[in-house]
Amino acid sequence: MGLSSSRHMTLKESQSILGPDYAATAEGWRRIVPPSKTTMDLKTFQRYVVGSYETMPPPIASCIFNGFSSSGRGDLDFQDFVGGVAVLTRGNHEQRARLLFNIYDTRNVGYLDKDRLGRFLSVVYDDKIRENPGAMRMLAKLYSGVARHGELDVDEFVARVVFDGRNLVTKWIQLVAAAFLERPHPHVSALESFYNPSLDVQSLARQYDARPEQVMVLGQRFHAMVRGVEGRAAKTFSESQWTAVASKWVPEDLSQRIFESGADTPQRGWTVCDFTYNLMLFVRGSAKFRMQFVFSVFDLDQDGRLSEAEIEQMVVWMARHHEYRSYRLSREGALEVAEAAKAAAREAAALQR
Repeated sequence: MGLSSSRHMTLKESQSILGPDYAATAEGWRRIVPPSKTTMDLKTFQRYVVGSYETMPPPIASCIFNGFSSSGRGDLDFQDFVGGVAVLTRGNHEQRARLLFNIYDTRNVGYLDKDRLGRFLSVVYDDKIRENPGAMRMLAKLYSGVARHGELDVDEFVARVVFDGRNLVTKWIQLVAAAFLERPHPHVSALESFYNPSLDVQSLARQYDARPEQVMVLGQRFHAMVRGVEGRAAKTFSESQWTAVASKWVPEDLSQRIFESGADTPQRGWTVCDFTYNLMLFVRGSAKFRMQFVFSVFDLDQDGRLSEAEIEQMVVWMARHHEYRSYRLSREGALEVAEAAKAAAREAAALQR
C-alpha cells in the first residue's frame, strides 16, 4: 500500500502546489540528471539530492528515494522527483504524513513497528534519541492506545503525527525538505554555469564545510587537466590519468579499483562531478564517509558485504600498499618521485608553449 504503488501527483498538480518553486525544482533536476537520461538512480539521489546531509546514512537516503519512486525499479523519473519535492515541501498534512509513513515502512507491511521506528530514528539522530527522555516519551505517546499494541497503521500515523519543527519523528524530514528549494548565490550560479552546469557547488560546499570558491577551484583544475589530454578538450578524467597520479603512492591495481569506485560510469571516466566530489571526500570528508568509500572499494561484487575472499584481497592490497608507500618515502623512492616531478614540470612547460 502507499505511495510506492502510485504517483504522488500529476505534474500539473505539482506545478500548482510548488508555484514559483516549480521552476527551481525543475532546474535542480536538470543540474543533476544529464540530458541523455530520463531517470535518476539511487546513487545520484544519494550524492546530489541528500548528499549535503553528511550525517544521513545511505540506508535512510535509500528510504527517501523509495518513498519518492513510483516504479519500484530503483529509479525516479521527473514526475516522481517533482511530486516528491512538492509533497515534502508544500503538501498538506495528510500528503506529507503518508509519504513519511512510506519512508518509515521499509518492509512495505502497512504498519510501523514501535521498536523498528525507534531504531530508524536512532540511525537518523546518531543514537542520540535513546539518550533523550523527552524523545522516548514522545515515541511512547505516538503509540499510546493504538488498535494493535506496538503497531501503527497509516491512518493512525496520519492522525497522530505532528509537523511542528520540534517533533523528532518529523523534524529531520522537514529539514531535508527545506533544502530541496534552496537557491544558490547568484555569483556562484554564474561561475557554476560557466565551468559546469551540472556541478552542484552549493551542496558540496555545505556537505564538506567548504567555501563555494574552493569547490569551484577543483572544477577549474579538472577542466585545466582534461584540456591537456592529446592537445584537445575532453569531458572526462581518464583512468590512465588517475593511475599516473595515484600509482606513485598506491599499487596500480588498487588505484584502478579506487577509480572504478569513484565513477558513476567507470568506462567513460570521471566527470567533473565525480572528480570534485571524490577529491572533496578524500580530503575533507568525515571518517564515516571515507570508511564507506573504502568499504565500496573492497566490496568487489557490490553486494553490500565483505566476503572472506574480499577481506583476504583487502589485506593483501593493504600490505602491498604499506610496502609500496615505505619504498616511495625512502631516499631511493624520493629521488624517483623528484625525477618524475621534474619530468611532469617539463611536460607542462612544453604544453604551455
